[in-house]
Amino acid sequence: MMSNKTLGDFGEEVAADSLRAKGYRILARNWRTSAGEIDIIAEQNDVIVFVEVKTRTSDLYGTPQDAITQNKRRRIIRSSLVYLTEMDLLDRDWRVDMVAILCGRNWVVTNVEHYENVIEGSIEEFL
Repeated sequence: MMSNKTLGDFGEEVAADSLRAKGYRILARNWRTSAGEIDIIAEQNDVIVFVEVKTRTSDLYGTPQDAITQNKRRRIIRSSLVYLTEMDLLDRDWRVDMVAILCGRNWVVTNVEHYENVIEGSIEEFL
């Protein structure tokens, strides 16, 4: 059985490859700040994309999408704003995406779903 960290690392690699195949440029991975961590930061068509990656071996405990709680949303937004501030990119368009990966035994990926703009609302409600 694979550990959660090993599974997460594997999923992030699959997600990064999938995004590159769609024309995204990967800017950073596992970017950490005091507000939290962003799995992948990418760019597509001049839009900065913050990507949350969720990898599961089954949906027994819910789908990967179920794992993005309100607290998780808040951490992602706060971390994204720190990145944009530190990189002097506050004038750029940005969004938060999610890549949900389902894989079975022997590291066989059975499904990869990319959801764009998964967090909506005003920034103020997340601060």
